[in-house]
Amino acid sequence: MKKNILTISPYSEISEIGRKSVTVCSNIHSIESVRAVHKNAINPTFGQNDQILIMNNSPAKKYDLCIQHVMPHLIAKVDVPTFSFYEPESYDNRCFDAWLQCADNVVVRSEEQKKALSEKIRQRAIVIPPSVDSGVKVGYKQVLDEFTFFVPNGKYNGNNREVLMAYLMEFGQEESVRLGIISSNPQATIDDIHALKTGMCLYAKDLFPEIKIYTDMGTMMSEGSCCIDVVSTLSYQPTTLLSMAQGIPSVMLNKSCLAEWLPEELYYPVESYRDVCKFTDSRPIEIQPARCEVNYPIIKSLRQQLRKAYDDRLGFLTKQKAIRKSLLDIFGQTRFEKEFKEKICL
Repeated sequence: MKKNILTISPYSEISEIGRKSVTVCSNIHSIESVRAVHKNAINPTFGQNDQILIMNNSPAKKYDLCIQHVMPHLIAKVDVPTFSFYEPESYDNRCFDAWLQCADNVVVRSEEQKKALSEKIRQRAIVIPPSVDSGVKVGYKQVLDEFTFFVPNGKYNGNNREVLMAYLMEFGQEESVRLGIISSNPQATIDDIHALKTGMCLYAKDLFPEIKIYTDMGTMMSEGSCCIDVVSTLSYQPTTLLSMAQGIPSVMLNKSCLAEWLPEELYYPVESYRDVCKFTDSRPIEIQPARCEVNYPIIKSLRQQLRKAYDDRLGFLTKQKAIRKSLLDIFGQTRFEKEFKEKICL
């Protein structure tokens, strides 16, 4: 007998959390043994959707369970068993604890998160690995003559300060390398980069490696050779998984969510330290980012891994084959469906 499942998420949100929601919900809807209905948690005009907030009255009761893929402050209380996917990288924010009480179960993406949250909340924490979209195509990426690093998590800002510093310190203009940065305001990004260079005492007379500003993520990924995913407020970046599906190796933190599942030969591990969240732009005020802690890269280790990736570029085809062989086994629809049925859709 099919299970009736209600999924709630900011389905159309254009952001990393929105993309993760689309992937999770589409993978659930692809499972043949469930009958899923989706509702958007966000009302485009009024903010949080009032129809979701009043679902205790009756609409939710026709479902066997409810899956919510939203930030903690948007979790809605409904009268059916509720599973909330917890995606923030931080698990130190006391504000989250009260919001999570609205869910019966919390779905996390790593054993580290499960251990940390189990000490703070009463609900059962369930681990389900990150997943790529059920329709993703795995392939190879040709490494062009010019080697392009790129960062997946939106426009350049303080979040990627360590990446830019490591890149400028490690490479010179004489090398065939560049760093790709996505931005909706290229001139503002150029000004930010210039300010950082000035603060590092790097002036026009110095020979800088190239930095290219992109306004389209697809173009940047099509030209990219290696993804740098080392600073984020989310458990993982879906763009990083998508780039791996295209055969693009990644530089990532050795204590990150994705690194917990990946064999070390499939990525370049960067040592890290944990500190108070230093960036607060574009965060909901309810989250109170200053109370969160996230992992930051150690710049010396980041420089070493960027150099290693650049030096390995001629052998990337071998690494791409290993990524292709492992990616769908670890993060594919079959694995997601198996974990979902065993741990949620009992």
